[in-house]
Amino acid sequence: MTEIYFVRHAESDFLVTDEQRRPLTPKGVSDLEKLVKLFRTYTIATIYSSPYTRAIQTVKPIAEVKGLMVIIKEDFKERISKSNWIDNTGDLTTFVEKMWEDHRKSIDGGESIIEVQERNIKELRNVIKENENRKVIIGTHGTALASIMNYYDEKFTYKDFMHFIGKMPYVIKMVMDGDVFISLEEIAI
Repeated sequence: MTEIYFVRHAESDFLVTDEQRRPLTPKGVSDLEKLVKLFRTYTIATIYSSPYTRAIQTVKPIAEVKGLMVIIKEDFKERISKSNWIDNTGDLTTFVEKMWEDHRKSIDGGESIIEVQERNIKELRNVIKENENRKVIIGTHGTALASIMNYYDEKFTYKDFMHFIGKMPYVIKMVMDGDVFISLEEIAI
């Protein structure tokens, strides 16, 4: 069995509007010790991350303790947005609901859920193939992770996404037997 631990980034500084360079807040940085403690006894083969600063910063302390490098995978990045629709309306719940109504439609000119899902699943399959029967960590983001969860469980909806949208950091364990999906499980930190 291959175990993939998706680690959604810790709290990031929303005052920094550059998605790629947005760093963690001081609280986000202090929460990283919880992740290091969680993974201390795990035998992790490889650690991957989205190229975004907040995702890299979140998994880097685990990599340092394990003596591993963080391997950047471009396709694990967050959903690409073309506007500040959320900033303009301030209504995250409505935005997320509309985004999940039709997975093929973009409501802000950016990527649709299906586009995010397709690139994340393609990269995930590569990671699974390269790490069969090992444990890996992937530093990720909310929408990217939700799209993966929806791929393996079509009943996953915007309400499920809203369950963890405010949880940072957040860890999901996925178990695969080759290409066959076995389970998804939330890991308490």
